[in-house]
Amino acid sequence: MLVEVGITNKRIIPNTESTKRRKYELLANELKSMYGSKVTTVPIVLTWDGLVTRHFRNLYNKFKITICFVLHIRMFKCHITILIHCNAIQLNDIMIHIDEWKKV
Repeated sequence: MLVEVGITNKRIIPNTESTKRRKYELLANELKSMYGSKVTTVPIVLTWDGLVTRHFRNLYNKFKITICFVLHIRMFKCHITILIHCNAIQLNDIMIHIDEWKKV
């Protein structure tokens, strides 16, 4: 099973889900041919305010996804996003200081 988790903007959530499904289609086919096993791609796409696609209900029932699992995914993704933004801000501050230093 290939699970791809994404959190996106609510305006592009259906497009994001289909993109994630296609993204791993080639890998799934390769794993099928190499190992002769069935591979299922599971794109889990949420928005920041908790909206999901209409396909999520099927995944929810099929794989017995709990609400705690969904909340854990959202918390983890938020944490990673915050770290990325903090690092970008720090890098930007460093670049500003380097530019100021070069002027001296």
